[in-house]
Amino acid sequence: MSGRGGSREGSGRPSPWNNKKTVAIRVPECFAQELLNYARRLDRGENTSNMDNVHNQKVLAMLKETLNYPTNSFGKGKAIIKEAVSIMENVQNQ
Repeated sequence: MSGRGGSREGSGRPSPWNNKKTVAIRVPECFAQELLNYARRLDRGENTSNMDNVHNQKVLAMLKETLNYPTNSFGKGKAIIKEAVSIMENVQNQ
């Protein structure tokens, strides 16, 4: 037999994943990039749940704080909402 054709161990480019075995999945397009980013963080061994939970608790506390402001002083509430949105965007882009 010739040594041509077929798959050979060690051939091809190396996997970018630490956990080598991969599968193809179908997900809604709008979630694809976010899920890929999350999977890459998991693959690197990052503990994503603790950081996400800390950020979510902080944002929730900030939003609850805005409920205490009277409606005629919503400028303060709007500033807090802007900061909360910024935190959530930073978490999403990590």
